Amino acid sequence: MENNNENTENTNDVKVNSYANAPENVPAQNQEKVEPEKQTIGQVKNHVDPTAKPPVDPEAKRKAIKKVLMIAGLVGLGIIALCLFLVGKVDVDGNNTIALTLNLNSLSFTNTLSTIVHIIFMMFALVMVVFVLRSFMAMNRIPKEDVVGRKVALKPLIVRGVSLFLVMLVWVIALIYIEMNVSLVTKYLKTPIVTTPAQTLNLTAPVEIKFDASHAPIDRNIFQVISYDWDFGDSKAGTSQVVTHTYVKKGRFDVLLAITKRNKTTSEESKDTYTITVVIDKQALSAVIKTDKDNGPIPLEVSFDGSESVNPDGTISKYEWDFDGDGKIDATGLTAKHTFEKAGLYKTALKITSSTGGIAVVNKEIMAGSSDVEGVISVLGDPTEFLKDTSYIFKADKSASKSSTIEKYEWDFGDGTKTETGKTVSHTFKKEGTFEVALTVTDKAGSIGEGKKIINIGTPKGTPKAVISTDPKLKEGDLAISGKLPFAVVFDAGNSVDSDQNIVDYKWDFNGDGKYEGFGKNIVHTFTDEGTFTVTLEVEDADNNTSTATVAVRVLAQGIKADLKADKVEGTAPLIVSLDASGSTYQTGKITSYKWEFGDGTAPKLSTASITHKYASIGTYTAKVTVVGADNSSDTAEVTITVRETPLAACFITNFKEGQAPLNVTFDPACSTGTAASYYWDFGDGASSTDVKPSHNFEKEGTYKVQLQITDVDNTVSSFDTEIKVLPKK
Repeated sequence: MENNNENTENTNDVKVNSYANAPENVPAQNQEKVEPEKQTIGQVKNHVDPTAKPPVDPEAKRKAIKKVLMIAGLVGLGIIALCLFLVGKVDVDGNNTIALTLNLNSLSFTNTLSTIVHIIFMMFALVMVVFVLRSFMAMNRIPKEDVVGRKVALKPLIVRGVSLFLVMLVWVIALIYIEMNVSLVTKYLKTPIVTTPAQTLNLTAPVEIKFDASHAPIDRNIFQVISYDWDFGDSKAGTSQVVTHTYVKKGRFDVLLAITKRNKTTSEESKDTYTITVVIDKQALSAVIKTDKDNGPIPLEVSFDGSESVNPDGTISKYEWDFDGDGKIDATGLTAKHTFEKAGLYKTALKITSSTGGIAVVNKEIMAGSSDVEGVISVLGDPTEFLKDTSYIFKADKSASKSSTIEKYEWDFGDGTKTETGKTVSHTFKKEGTFEVALTVTDKAGSIGEGKKIINIGTPKGTPKAVISTDPKLKEGDLAISGKLPFAVVFDAGNSVDSDQNIVDYKWDFNGDGKYEGFGKNIVHTFTDEGTFTVTLEVEDADNNTSTATVAVRVLAQGIKADLKADKVEGTAPLIVSLDASGSTYQTGKITSYKWEFGDGTAPKLSTASITHKYASIGTYTAKVTVVGADNSSDTAEVTITVRETPLAACFITNFKEGQAPLNVTFDPACSTGTAASYYWDFGDGASSTDVKPSHNFEKEGTYKVQLQITDVDNTVSSFDTEIKVLPKK
């Protein structure tokens, strides 16, 4: 019994462990004792410790890591695909439509997406490099004698190496795709000076150009614009953000814009300068009258001279003079004389005709004698400043005739509007500038008097004016912009103005509910429901002044939509173009036919969605496709094709390049391109020829430089030469 008790005591001191013996380096205090009454008979019998953690299964661990990497990879691929999709949403104007919707800068948005894609690809590449290195080291640990083992280890190394290569290849393809779209965004970034027309080279005078500095890169939150100073390069200047200027002569004009701005925090002033070049290489037919006198007592003899009239492209064949404004020709010739017998204001005219039939007319007023009639202009209220888009009352009640009664009043406001009549008229100037208001009064005796007044029209100071521009534009005569579902409209508040140049907020309400759904100067909104919507823009300046503008948008059910693409839109004649309208859609119907018009005089043709056409002649053509549905609805798309002449380029081949004297060589210019009108051959031995395909006999030994010069009808010249080596006669 004593022995049993001793055994029982010893049993209670036994440490049970499921792993044979505990490691020696494990401290004793960490080995938890388990009371015998808490163990099962099997645990005591098999020496199993119920508190010990089960061993980690290496295979299960590998599967868990593999699963995590696979999920991370799928998530990464999804993010890459989404970023590439967003990067590709670039419209024809170079704007990322998603960035516009989010009121973000298109270039910054695209660059951010590009960075995300590159980071994910970099992580993919690093993971694959780690796997390749692990496989490589695992294979090197296998003895060279174990051929089978090394062969088995080589397989995962190859698979992982190929996977790394594919990751790098897809990375490069994604990089190219992103850079293509970034180039589209940067290509259409607006320049600081925007002109209308956009092309300022190769213009014909006289031409009016609108210069817009509203896109100058000035942070309105930091700076306040003080002034805009324009130098148009022809000794004329302007001082508004948006100005128009008319060039009347040929030449190159370097337009300079200086913007003076003030830092709102430091009050420090600075100046930014921008330039743009205007080149006018043609000048329209222009009539000019010079006289030795414009007024004087009657009888008044005046000498008229039209010698300063200009026809830059030829000669003036006819000069016709009308001295009394009745529309009848009173004299012809470069110069003329006329005596005005009666007192009055005469509107003389010179009409010139060019050798090609072009016509130009100019008028000049002559005041004969002292008129008893005087025109006097006054403005109701005597305003100290005049503003555009404001109505003013002009009065002629102080005009008078000494010997009769005034019965006719004519007003010319100098802004291109029609002449108005009446003793009192109202007029609104629609644009800024300096205008000369002319009043012509006539009394019952037929005597004429005139009065003039200079009016300077400006913009109301400190008051913003909201202006909405859209793409598509509101057509003249329409009450709303119309389009079919889904209808995406680009709204632009960039033409909104404030004389203080301090508009700070742009807010948009797209459905007329009084709530603002969009913010920013430029924004794209897609209408997804049918109906007519009133879009409201509210602009607010730094002084909390506000202005609103509205535009109506009519959204129609989606119908048939034509789409046309060309594999090439320009080239030399003859030009073969493949046209494709397969992208045309009709979601609620079926497209039954495609009508093609090529714009080169060939008859329209009904065909399939794709067609190839040959343009044989030089010119610019408009290719059109009209897509017709089963319900006879239709839509048209077009593309412009430009066919250029083949450039003039001299070339020739010879039957011999080298030979014994005497050497007879035939020269063939068949490889030349373009349309040559004349040929000139210099054989290098003092002889020459103007034949198209000459032969020449070289009598003496030597090396001769033979040159061909061809000329077309426009005197365009091209040259080509080669050497002929003549060997001594044996």
